[in-house]
This record gives sequence, C-alpha cells and structure tokens, in this order.
Amino acid sequence: MSENRRRIRALIVDDERLMRYLIEQMLQKLGLETLSAAGGEEALEIFLTGKPDIVFSDIMMPDIDGTELYHRIKEINPEVPVALMSAVEEYAEGVEPEGLIQKPVSEDKLLTILRRYFPGYEFK
Repeated sequence: MSENRRRIRALIVDDERLMRYLIEQMLQKLGLETLSAAGGEEALEIFLTGKPDIVFSDIMMPDIDGTELYHRIKEINPEVPVALMSAVEEYAEGVEPEGLIQKPVSEDKLLTILRRYFPGYEFK
C-alpha cells in the first residue's frame, strides 16, 4: 500500500461482542481501519460520524435488524457497499446486499467481498 493511499474503513455491526472482535481482527490483519457497533441504532450514529467505506452487518439483531439497517444506510449513502452476515441461509425480501456472508465468517469470505468493491487495493 502506498504511503499516501488512505486505508479502507470498515464498520462491523453485530450484537455478539465476540463476533465483532473476531471480524475486526481479520479486517485489521488485512490492513483495514475498523469501527464497530453492537446494534443498528449505534451503527447509524457511527456511520454518520465515522464515514466507513464498507459495512459488514449481522442480519439478526435486537434493535434494528440488518435488513432495516441496509435500507437506512442506502438512504444516507447508496454508494457504500453493505454486506450482510447470517448464521442461517436467509434472504431478506427487498434487500440486495453487496454480499451475503454465511457465518462462520472467514478471512477468505471477507476478502472476496473486499476485492469486489476495492479492485486494485493492496490488502496485506
């Protein structure tokens, strides 16, 4: 990565603290800057202030689920990719996420999504 190239900033949204931590560790290992939120409301606040380049969100959360978060983020900035994560294969009606990641999440699954939306970026 060149010295003047800004790091990609990713927002991880999951109500499970351990899952957030593991995904953050994987993304940081790839050279990304990370932000995290425990739920949809917190994620929206962080999205507005932290200005992430990509969002990875769990679908099943107690306050605002991932599909509602997806719609709200797209209303704010339709250019930011939102990848949804779930332990079960499910499709949310009316949502066309930029990636659907089945848990358990792996570095390879994250990298596949990242390479799709940030071609030419040199990941670690």
